[in-house]
Amino acid sequence: MSSARRFVFSLDRKEVLLNNTNDNRPSVVRVQFFLNNMIYRYMVAPGAPARPIRLSAPRRELAMTKIVDVPVDTTHMELSLQCESAEALTSMGVPRTQQTDQLLASMVSQTKRLLAITRLPNGSTVSMWIRVLAIEPQEFEYNEYEAGRIPRADLRQQRRPNPASTTSVERSLEEVVINFNHQDAGSSSGVCAVCMEEFESGIEAARTPCSHVYHRHCITKWLQESNTCPLCRRELSS
Repeated sequence: MSSARRFVFSLDRKEVLLNNTNDNRPSVVRVQFFLNNMIYRYMVAPGAPARPIRLSAPRRELAMTKIVDVPVDTTHMELSLQCESAEALTSMGVPRTQQTDQLLASMVSQTKRLLAITRLPNGSTVSMWIRVLAIEPQEFEYNEYEAGRIPRADLRQQRRPNPASTTSVERSLEEVVINFNHQDAGSSSGVCAVCMEEFESGIEAARTPCSHVYHRHCITKWLQESNTCPLCRRELSS
């Protein structure tokens, strides 16, 4: 059996909770990390590497959560937020890579922008929710008995997702331009979750109704096979 883990990040939510009471506590920036494991179990038949046999439906489970709180009035708040968030990810088993550095830089940039446009009373909270999807494919040695329990015709249709219609794809996808300076595209990780390639600033991309961003050709091809967002599994409107 072989296993190669990869990570996909998404900024699920950001909000400012203003305190309307006479609270003398300092305002804080709160980052909540949610680590989800997604496990695929499959076999590859000899001579047919392009058609793996899926042994079970992907299993997704919440594995761990971490919360980072940094007071707004902390000296070098941005640096403290970035360092403490990096430590939280490391403690969750997420390796430090260029992808995580891009995520943290984007998080700090968006935090600074929220603080610049919002006057925070004492006791308020700037909150961000970041989801980390750990995708772990598990390949097992080919077993004729295990594979033979399901007819080949059924294997090709096993839990086959419904494709999105051409009209649904055209109506649902919003064209955006990747701009790392302003984060106009809404991508916090800087990586397309379909092809796992980094975005380049200035290129055109596509945003789904659930606000996840992908290369246009990647998400179009994906939706031709499955009517769901690769990250959150939300279905496109019919």
